[in-house]
Amino acid sequence: MKFPEAMRLFCSGLIVFVPLAGAQIKSSSPAQIDHPVYTLAFKARAAVPELKASYFSPPILCSSDGTAYYGVPEPPTYRERTIHQLDLQEPRSFPYREVEGLYDARFTAFFPGEAELFVLVNAAQDSPQARDDALKQIGPVGSGAKERHDFLLKFDKSGKYLIRIQLPDELSFHRFAVLEDGSFVALAVDRGTTRVRLPQLNSDGKIVRYLALPSALESGGSQPGRRISKEGDAARAEVRINKWFFVPVRHKALLFAADINQVLEIGPDGLRREVDIMIPKGYFFDGVLSSNDRWLFLVPRQVEWEPGKVGGGLMSSDYTLYEVDFNDGKFIRELKGTPTPGLGIACERDGVFTGFSVGRDSKYVLWTAELPR
Repeated sequence: MKFPEAMRLFCSGLIVFVPLAGAQIKSSSPAQIDHPVYTLAFKARAAVPELKASYFSPPILCSSDGTAYYGVPEPPTYRERTIHQLDLQEPRSFPYREVEGLYDARFTAFFPGEAELFVLVNAAQDSPQARDDALKQIGPVGSGAKERHDFLLKFDKSGKYLIRIQLPDELSFHRFAVLEDGSFVALAVDRGTTRVRLPQLNSDGKIVRYLALPSALESGGSQPGRRISKEGDAARAEVRINKWFFVPVRHKALLFAADINQVLEIGPDGLRREVDIMIPKGYFFDGVLSSNDRWLFLVPRQVEWEPGKVGGGLMSSDYTLYEVDFNDGKFIRELKGTPTPGLGIACERDGVFTGFSVGRDSKYVLWTAELPR
């Protein structure tokens, strides 16, 4: 059995160097790869002020200027997220549940733009009577709404809410990315056919075109004649989608799934390019780092998982970054992080890697490392 799914998802979008008890390294040694190997020497810079460090769930995404955003699961269900901006000058939060006119907003995903943050929610758009009932706490919040819809909520970098964009009701939206021209791409489930779709939408949320799915996602669909129920097919489609993530890379969007050695690059004009990634024996493709002009992939070693057994582990030396040629998916160089416990590498911009750890005073500490020349 490979690296456990829960831990793999924790690392998606954030490279974290942590020990893992009960994981045994496979006996097979990785294949020799003829390319340079470098060490990233991280140095602590400063603590992020006014923001108490919390456990957060993937992904952590960076805008093109290197600003990092992440979500902290909130009790009691831990399905909702508080979205934070990790900024040394003035960290921000994005209150998507406080948008006037929307009730019972449920978090789905977020994605940074050039100078803004978008949050995808499913929410009730209530009537004046429903809002009055909600204020009087008559029935559950949002109970007076006629329908629920998917919305993209736009915030500026200061955390100020700007506008909401209602998305087409024929689709159920689960993942999305903002492209450089202001349009969007998304992973969604067709409510009528339960098919997984990859629409491109304009800045008003209208569907411009449907793009071809990645071949690995297309091939994972239900087979003709195997349909049990519409609800069951829709649920299976959502499970498939939840393994896929968008990451901003090279001013485009990369769509990937852990352990699938293939990425889909999507540009503002809807131009798609599918690239196979070469992974050495004994390793597996796990995540993508936000970057302005490079393809940087997290490639941990495969491990055997033995529940309940203590001893052995996945150490920092077993985590590897590969810079890959974005033209053909071939290796350029291997980048190993220094063994700094709890350090998470968030993104790369102009040859500088940014990471975060939790300090003794429960503050996030900024770390940086320069890409070896």
